[in-house]
Amino acid sequence: MSDISELTDLSRCPSPVPGYNYYASPRKFLESMPDHAEPISLEGKGGFGALDSLAIELRQEIYGLAFGVDEPVTVKDCCNPGMSERKRRQCPKHGRDVKADAGRFNILQISKAMREEAMWVVFGKGSLLLNTEEYMSKYLCGWRSKSLRGISSFMQPSSHNNPIWNTVNQFRTIKIKISEEQLRYGNPYIFIDLLVCMVSLLCRGQEGLTVPRSVEVNMGSFFHQMLPFNEHSQLWDRYGEYFDWLCVHSDTHQPDHDKLAEGVAHNLQRLTAIIGKHSGRDHWKIFVKTGIAEEDEGGARALQNFYVGCVQHGMEFNHLDT
Repeated sequence: MSDISELTDLSRCPSPVPGYNYYASPRKFLESMPDHAEPISLEGKGGFGALDSLAIELRQEIYGLAFGVDEPVTVKDCCNPGMSERKRRQCPKHGRDVKADAGRFNILQISKAMREEAMWVVFGKGSLLLNTEEYMSKYLCGWRSKSLRGISSFMQPSSHNNPIWNTVNQFRTIKIKISEEQLRYGNPYIFIDLLVCMVSLLCRGQEGLTVPRSVEVNMGSFFHQMLPFNEHSQLWDRYGEYFDWLCVHSDTHQPDHDKLAEGVAHNLQRLTAIIGKHSGRDHWKIFVKTGIAEEDEGGARALQNFYVGCVQHGMEFNHLDT
């Protein structure tokens, strides 16, 4: 997991990404380039070719259009670092038999100079979209701390996951979203725990950065859902949905919903406390659907507590329309 191709389904770029802050400025690498332009090389060497006659700002616009920079980069949901090399070669999207010229970021293979300049556009003007789906757990491993303020060592030092988070942390705009489907049918304790893991890794990554990032967390209608906070007010009318949820997440016994709500509330406290203590100069924005029904007192209380935590720890709290 050492380059942009490991982050997105649409990329097949083979060269590794440089270290932190390498692309802090698009002109940084130009200062050390030779006076004469080298010919374009398919091996990743050379200059800008015909683009050399254009101003750097125009080249950046071209790169942005070529990448579709308005479309966020996403993480692979198929092959991952935990798979064997054989299984990764057999991946139908990124395996050995997939055409190498079918990727979104193939322009990065034309030349070294073009790659370095274009990667600044990817990290500086593009955005990265993360979610809390189950496959994201493959990129997170290690032990979980219960501390409200400490950052856990979610990844072992020798983990294959480290390079992907090195790359993730170079994006200036990062978005995390919990899908509405997961909010309705998922296990809130599991996906909120994944959210805390990702937030912790992002906070750890900012320590070596010189450019502040914008991080958005979209929790959607989390506090409107029956679980974990509105069981008493919604269960009677939605028992069929609840029975389906039990079959998927707890088919052998009925869970302790008070304990579930308590665990999720604790993780939300950890989320705000960790961001407040370790976010550095990053700007964190929280998006939540408000306007909770009057009878959903549990969700309203949890939302109020979460709002207070966000304000206390310096996050921007944004209300979404229901």
